[in-house]
Amino acid sequence: MSFDKEIYHHQEWLGLIQPVGLVVAPPALVRAQAYIDSAYTIELQQRLLN
Repeated sequence: MSFDKEIYHHQEWLGLIQPVGLVVAPPALVRAQAYIDSAYTIELQQRLLN
């Protein structure tokens, strides 16, 4: 996975949490190897909807 693609994915979900007030730089998340498991988030969303 390229660095730019990793940054994009972090920017995407950071846009969802910014209204809450959490501010994190995408490059810091990449360096920390922090990743979102998309399969798990879909499963969790389905459980919350039920």
